[in-house]
Amino acid sequence: MQKTLKIWLFSVIMGGSLSFNAASQEYCENGSYGNQLMWVESVASDPFNNQTGPFNNQYGDQDHLYIGYADYSNLNLNWQVGLNQLTLNPGRLEHPIMVDYPTHWQVWIDLNSDYDFTADERVWAASGFASEAATVDLSGLDIEGEVTTRLRISASFYENSPVCGSIGHGEVEDYSVTITPPIKTTWLVPEEYDRIQDAVNAATTGGTVLVNDGIYDEYVIIRKALSLVSVNGRDRTQITGNIFRPNIWVQSPNVTISGFSLDGRSNQFDAGILFDTGSHDGQVVDLACGLSTDNSDQHNNIHIKNSDRIVVSGLDCQFRGGHGIFAENTEGSRFIDNTFYLMEWAAIEVRAGKDIEIRGNQSTSNNYTGLIIRDSESVAVADNSFSFNPRALQANGLGGIITGTSDISVINNSFSGNSGNGLTVGQSVGVQLINNRFIVNKNYGLSLVGVDDVVVKENLFEYNQQAGLLMSGVNAAHITENEFSENYGFGIELRRVNDSLFEQNSLNNNYAMISLERSSDNAIRLNQMSYSTPFALNCQIDISQSYSNELYLNDFIFTADDGFCINDGSYNDWQSLLPLTYQFGGYEYTQSLGNYYNQANLIDQNGDGVGDGIYRLPGQNQYDNQPLMEPISSYIQQ
Repeated sequence: MQKTLKIWLFSVIMGGSLSFNAASQEYCENGSYGNQLMWVESVASDPFNNQTGPFNNQYGDQDHLYIGYADYSNLNLNWQVGLNQLTLNPGRLEHPIMVDYPTHWQVWIDLNSDYDFTADERVWAASGFASEAATVDLSGLDIEGEVTTRLRISASFYENSPVCGSIGHGEVEDYSVTITPPIKTTWLVPEEYDRIQDAVNAATTGGTVLVNDGIYDEYVIIRKALSLVSVNGRDRTQITGNIFRPNIWVQSPNVTISGFSLDGRSNQFDAGILFDTGSHDGQVVDLACGLSTDNSDQHNNIHIKNSDRIVVSGLDCQFRGGHGIFAENTEGSRFIDNTFYLMEWAAIEVRAGKDIEIRGNQSTSNNYTGLIIRDSESVAVADNSFSFNPRALQANGLGGIITGTSDISVINNSFSGNSGNGLTVGQSVGVQLINNRFIVNKNYGLSLVGVDDVVVKENLFEYNQQAGLLMSGVNAAHITENEFSENYGFGIELRRVNDSLFEQNSLNNNYAMISLERSSDNAIRLNQMSYSTPFALNCQIDISQSYSNELYLNDFIFTADDGFCINDGSYNDWQSLLPLTYQFGGYEYTQSLGNYYNQANLIDQNGDGVGDGIYRLPGQNQYDNQPLMEPISSYIQQ
């Protein structure tokens, strides 16, 4: 096959005559005796793209010794020290004989600009039949400034064809290439700069300041977008700060700070890190707040002021300052997987925030509270623990406080062991509290005051010193599928609650079950209430000054003779106002249904599951006209 190809090539080439130009060239001549069978179709290095096409450089197109050569040295590729991308697309004659002959590519650069190509200046080579995506590695090139030199590309029938003289058949193209030194992206402390501030000042926008191990007795001001990163993490890299300044004062968007301990000085109005006005899109990663040597209880470890989309994650604050994170007038910020212990005031406080995410944080033993959210909207609080906030063992250490906020979801959090309420929500609208744990708090598990449009679902209220759930001045609430157990007051305590629905809750072994005070137009249904504790209050259901509430399909399973305390000013319905269709004992019935009272002595002659008489309740004209014979689980509703 090789012999056949050579004869054919000879016949193609001899179709024309050759002439030679002896004019001297700056670079050695290189090319082929023909490019009809194989050529360079295109050369690209983004954004450069030169489409030469087939048969573009035949004999007579230029004053050169060889036919298969094109001089594009007037075109320039811009590369840099490091890795550079080059796409080479071959042109090939479509003929069966070509399947045995790949294109052999070679690329040279006159790296020392001596008008000569040497073996070590061949920077890339490969063989194939299709387009080649080449990576040209110039990482080892040491230049101080910009260099422009010659780039030669060869596409040949023969592997390792020479860089000077004939390549046989194929094509050679020359270009110019400008190589720039590597762009400096990293500034080192203390290897290059003794002080962090000096490295920050020297760094260009978008660069990284890498800080090696040590204690840096300074404060840092950042006025450009960059990353400030410790090499070996917060346990080995400390910034002590200044009594009159934040340890790190951010005054620019797009700043990332990672891996420091902010030990040392700060006064009561400054912060470990201050994101000042307009410092948007910042990040704080894996920082320790450190131990203070001169600290006030108002110190903010991370202070975010009028800056949006700040992410704080991996922060560890112990025994330092008033707040772990204090954020005001911020939108789109996220506080994730941080740890707080013994803050003087609060672990996290957000004021006038919007679209805020607080997730995966652990807050323990802060003197006042774990969480404060004020005057905000669209806040998600999920998967956090706010526990054991003592307030010097007084009854006002809170797991969390939310006030003046709209559209807030509190999901899968733990509020436990606090010396006041587990969580207090006040003067807010559009609140969802789902799958949280309110356990062993010394006041109420959850307190809702002045809240409208609230959902409390699938939460656990257990071992709280007062009621599991207190609601005062609440409208349009849906309280469903919660468990209230072993609370030392009422399971649910309602004051001035209207137009709300309480259904499918379980209240077991609380000292009392439900209290209604000055509440109206609520529906209480499908709840299971029982107790067997010897410490139970006499008034398991305590109703005063409440009216037009509808109570039906509830289980009242009490060991006392009665358990109901209803004053004469209360008028409520103890059966459904509308008929219900249900199955009982294998038969279907439709009628109004009341509640099940385990202490009732009833007769059911027709077997429909409803007692033939009424069940009289305390208070004026309070009757259940449709008392159930069995617990509500025996009644299948349609």
